Amino acid sequence: MTAKTPSEPRVRPDEQVVPEERGSRAEDVERHSPNHPRRHAPAPDVPAGAGAIAEPTRMSGGKVRNWAVLGLTAILVTGAVAWGAWLISGGGLFWVGSPSMGMIAPVGSLVATQPLAPSARLHVGEIVVFDPHPGTSITYVHRIHLVLPHGHYLTKGDLNQVPDPWIISRGDIIGTPQAIIPAIGWLYKCATWLFLGAATLIFVSHFAKERQRRWILALGVPLLWAVPVLWYRPFIGGFLYGSGQRGRMVTANMVDTGILPVQYTPSIGRAVRAVPGQGVMVTGLTTKHKPVFDIRVSAALPWWGWALVILVCLSPLIGMVHHDRRVRSRSRTTEGTVALEPWSSSAEELPTAGARPLAPYFIET
Repeated sequence: MTAKTPSEPRVRPDEQVVPEERGSRAEDVERHSPNHPRRHAPAPDVPAGAGAIAEPTRMSGGKVRNWAVLGLTAILVTGAVAWGAWLISGGGLFWVGSPSMGMIAPVGSLVATQPLAPSARLHVGEIVVFDPHPGTSITYVHRIHLVLPHGHYLTKGDLNQVPDPWIISRGDIIGTPQAIIPAIGWLYKCATWLFLGAATLIFVSHFAKERQRRWILALGVPLLWAVPVLWYRPFIGGFLYGSGQRGRMVTANMVDTGILPVQYTPSIGRAVRAVPGQGVMVTGLTTKHKPVFDIRVSAALPWWGWALVILVCLSPLIGMVHHDRRVRSRSRTTEGTVALEPWSSSAEELPTAGARPLAPYFIET
């Protein structure tokens, strides 16, 4: 038996060999063999109507929710740690419920205090948080109006005409304000309701279906905020702390106790605007048949302010409509795709574009 070359490998006549210099692998050589089982393997079943959908390169909804949950959890944990550290250091939080301090501490402000150091000295004009009747839950945020002997002090609010009717000692002082944050005190006031309402909303939505869950959240979140807003009325308010009358002419001293700037409009007279905590004088006339001085309180917002309020109120509904449109668009994209064809098992339909024919090497016997 003679061969062409002694170095050529022995192969069967029905096999093909691809030289190594072509860059082919042994796996490719086996796949192109006529007797290889993978060449005639049945194609996988592809359900009718299934199509190739190009997934968008943006972040999926599940990942967005996961990141949102992680971010909210991080914020809550950070807040809890900061709150615990503040309490351990002797700090406290107080909600301002009266307008006596004017624009320095409007109604709804949150006052963060620290205990008074034993060596600290108080001066006239310094703001302190104190309890004039120890054992009660009523605290005040006023200024030192007068320093008296033996560690006693006389206090007074900025909008009050006369000093407070009590004299406090150093032991009655809870601390001095480290920060006064306007409007945030309303959240502190409504914290119990918001926590219980949010827990109930999450519990109910957890056992609802997907579409029902969206409606529950879209309607439940505005309701969660509407109840404390209607109960406490934090946005618009007014407080009368002095008035006078001469004939039909009436003068009223008003202070804005809400979060938004307001406008006081008397029944007969000129309207006056005020910002939160600001005291203004409203002057007007009474009618001949009705000796009552009526003042109408309304929000004094520009057009863009009203537009922002409307947008915030409608944001849950807008978010739900946008989500439904995305779901419908994704459904239409899925229905309009072309179905995948099963891979043909015939040798004639195998992709051979750009490939050179394989020349067999035979052994002569």
